[in-house]
Amino acid sequence: MIIACCTATPTLGYAPLEVTFDAACSYVPPEHAGVYMYLWDFGDGDGDAGRAVVHTFAEPGTYQVYVGLHDMGVPVGTFAMRVITVLPAP
Repeated sequence: MIIACCTATPTLGYAPLEVTFDAACSYVPPEHAGVYMYLWDFGDGDGDAGRAVVHTFAEPGTYQVYVGLHDMGVPVGTFAMRVITVLPAP
């Protein structure tokens, strides 16, 4: 079974907020290592690919960020989600 998980740092801050995401904690069986792509949906209309990515949230709001592993564009295993809260600039 393939299990996605991720970390996000920071999860709260002022706009524009730069957040580092990492899905290194995901479990992929050794025989499938390197086969799958990590695809991110940042909840603000943007996305990215890669195990570790950086994204800047320009607007205040609460964002649900998802990462999943994909094989040729088809999701496999579970998805992971983190909530990012972006406050208006002081």
